[in-house]
Amino acid sequence: MSIFEIYKILEACKQKYADVEILDEICNATRIRQEAIMKLENIDCLLVVGDPKSNNSNKLKEIALERNIPAVYLLETAKDIEEEWIKDKNRIAVTSGASTPTYLTNQVIKMLQHYAETTELIKPEIDINQLLD
Repeated sequence: MSIFEIYKILEACKQKYADVEILDEICNATRIRQEAIMKLENIDCLLVVGDPKSNNSNKLKEIALERNIPAVYLLETAKDIEEEWIKDKNRIAVTSGASTPTYLTNQVIKMLQHYAETTELIKPEIDINQLLD
Protein backbone atom coordinates (compact mmCIF):
# COMPACT_ATOMS: atom_id res chain seq x y z
CA MET A 1 0.00 0.00 0.00
CA SER A 2 1.13 3.51 -0.69
CA ILE A 3 1.05 6.12 2.05
CA PHE A 4 -1.83 7.76 0.18
CA GLU A 5 -3.91 4.57 0.33
CA ILE A 6 -3.12 4.25 4.02
CA TYR A 7 -4.17 7.86 4.67
CA LYS A 8 -7.56 7.19 3.02
CA ILE A 9 -8.12 4.17 5.25
CA LEU A 10 -7.08 6.10 8.36
CA GLU A 11 -9.44 8.94 7.45
CA ALA A 12 -12.33 6.48 7.06
CA CYS A 13 -11.50 5.01 10.48
CA LYS A 14 -11.50 8.48 12.06
CA GLN A 15 -14.90 9.25 10.56
CA LYS A 16 -16.42 5.97 11.71
CA TYR A 17 -14.74 5.80 15.12
CA ALA A 18 -14.37 9.26 16.64
CA ASP A 19 -12.20 8.03 19.52
CA VAL A 20 -9.80 5.99 17.43
CA GLU A 21 -6.14 6.54 18.24
CA ILE A 22 -3.84 6.24 15.25
CA LEU A 23 -0.09 5.87 15.56
CA ASP A 24 1.84 6.92 12.49
CA GLU A 25 4.35 4.11 12.00
CA ILE A 26 5.08 4.65 8.31
CA CYS A 27 8.79 4.55 7.52
CA ASN A 28 9.98 8.13 6.98
CA ALA A 29 12.19 7.14 4.04
CA THR A 30 9.19 5.53 2.35
CA ARG A 31 7.01 8.56 2.98
CA ILE A 32 9.60 11.01 1.62
CA ARG A 33 10.14 9.01 -1.57
CA GLN A 34 6.44 8.56 -2.31
CA GLU A 35 5.67 12.23 -1.64
CA ALA A 36 8.58 13.29 -3.85
CA ILE A 37 7.15 11.37 -6.79
CA MET A 38 3.82 13.15 -6.30
CA LYS A 39 5.64 16.49 -6.60
CA LEU A 40 7.49 15.68 -9.83
CA GLU A 41 6.51 17.83 -12.79
CA ASN A 42 7.49 17.88 -16.45
CA ILE A 43 9.73 14.83 -16.43
CA ASP A 44 10.14 12.45 -19.35
CA CYS A 45 11.33 9.42 -17.42
CA LEU A 46 11.64 8.08 -13.89
CA LEU A 47 14.19 5.44 -12.97
CA VAL A 48 13.39 3.56 -9.77
CA VAL A 49 16.46 1.82 -8.38
CA GLY A 50 15.53 -1.17 -6.26
CA ASP A 51 14.84 -4.86 -6.01
CA PRO A 52 12.03 -5.92 -8.38
CA LYS A 53 10.70 -8.10 -5.54
CA SER A 54 10.54 -5.13 -3.15
CA ASN A 55 7.03 -3.91 -2.42
CA ASN A 56 8.48 -0.51 -1.62
CA SER A 57 10.24 -0.17 -4.99
CA ASN A 58 7.24 -1.50 -6.90
CA LYS A 59 4.96 0.96 -5.10
CA LEU A 60 7.21 3.84 -6.21
CA LYS A 61 6.86 2.66 -9.79
CA GLU A 62 3.09 2.29 -9.41
CA ILE A 63 2.70 5.81 -8.01
CA ALA A 64 4.74 7.20 -10.91
CA LEU A 65 2.57 5.38 -13.44
CA GLU A 66 -0.57 6.70 -11.74
CA ARG A 67 0.91 10.21 -12.10
CA ASN A 68 1.17 9.56 -15.86
CA ILE A 69 4.93 9.91 -16.02
CA PRO A 70 5.60 8.91 -19.64
CA ALA A 71 8.34 6.33 -18.99
CA VAL A 72 8.94 4.54 -15.69
CA TYR A 73 11.50 1.78 -15.21
CA LEU A 74 12.42 -0.35 -12.19
CA LEU A 75 16.04 -1.45 -12.23
CA GLU A 76 18.41 -3.10 -9.80
CA THR A 77 21.64 -1.47 -10.96
CA ALA A 78 22.97 0.95 -13.56
CA LYS A 79 23.80 -2.07 -15.73
CA ASP A 80 20.08 -2.59 -16.32
CA ILE A 81 19.58 0.75 -18.07
CA GLU A 82 18.82 0.50 -21.77
CA GLU A 83 19.81 3.38 -24.01
CA GLU A 84 16.33 3.61 -25.54
CA TRP A 85 14.97 4.39 -22.05
CA ILE A 86 16.99 7.60 -21.81
CA LYS A 87 17.72 8.57 -25.40
CA ASP A 88 16.01 11.84 -26.39
CA LYS A 89 14.80 12.45 -22.84
CA ASN A 90 15.22 15.97 -21.49
CA ARG A 91 14.34 15.44 -17.84
CA ILE A 92 15.02 12.16 -16.06
CA ALA A 93 14.34 11.68 -12.36
CA VAL A 94 15.88 8.99 -10.17
CA THR A 95 14.50 7.54 -6.96
CA SER A 96 15.16 4.37 -5.03
CA GLY A 97 13.54 1.96 -2.66
CA ALA A 98 14.10 2.63 1.03
CA SER A 99 16.52 -0.27 1.44
CA THR A 100 18.43 0.28 -1.81
CA PRO A 101 22.10 0.98 -1.11
CA THR A 102 22.97 4.63 -1.83
CA TYR A 103 25.96 3.38 -3.79
CA LEU A 104 23.68 1.82 -6.43
CA THR A 105 21.53 4.94 -6.75
CA ASN A 106 24.60 7.17 -7.05
CA GLN A 107 25.99 4.88 -9.74
CA VAL A 108 22.82 5.38 -11.80
CA ILE A 109 23.07 9.15 -11.37
CA LYS A 110 26.74 9.20 -12.41
CA MET A 111 25.96 7.08 -15.44
CA LEU A 112 23.19 9.47 -16.49
CA GLN A 113 25.49 12.46 -16.01
CA HIS A 114 28.12 10.85 -18.21
CA TYR A 115 25.51 10.03 -20.86
CA ALA A 116 24.20 13.60 -20.82
CA GLU A 117 27.71 14.92 -21.49
CA THR A 118 28.83 12.35 -24.07
CA THR A 119 25.78 10.34 -25.27
CA GLU A 120 27.95 7.31 -24.49
CA LEU A 121 26.30 4.67 -22.33
CA ILE A 122 28.98 3.05 -20.20
CA LYS A 123 27.68 0.43 -17.81
CA PRO A 124 29.80 0.41 -14.65
CA GLU A 125 30.93 -2.63 -12.75
CA ILE A 126 29.42 -3.22 -9.33
CA ASP A 127 31.98 -3.01 -6.53
CA ILE A 128 30.79 -5.47 -3.89
CA ASN A 129 32.94 -3.72 -1.28
CA GLN A 130 30.98 -0.50 -1.84
CA LEU A 131 27.75 -2.39 -1.18
CA LEU A 132 29.09 -3.67 2.12
CA ASP A 133 30.15 -0.25 3.45
